[in-house]
Amino acid sequence: MSENVPLKAEEIRVALLELLTRVAPDIDPAAVLPDVEYREQFDFDSMDLFHLAVAIHERFGVDVPENQYRELLSLDRATGYLLGRLKRGAAHEVRARTW
Repeated sequence: MSENVPLKAEEIRVALLELLTRVAPDIDPAAVLPDVEYREQFDFDSMDLFHLAVAIHERFGVDVPENQYRELLSLDRATGYLLGRLKRGAAHEVRARTW
């Protein structure tokens, strides 16, 4: 996928499910309820959340500050958060190139 092509929500969701199963291999991606926090569905603790934030940075190049980890607590929230961050990043990149 080209770096200049913005990701769609479904592509982000699929990538997040893949990252979740890397962080917590016991998670069945088909069983994830998108609007329910992971810790309410699985044995998912603060270290898992930290590892998810690191995996997101590695996959998407998005730094997630610790005070925004709450945005990663469910699939829907994480998808929306990343969609917004990636759009802002792309807009910033375009502005930076015009200077």
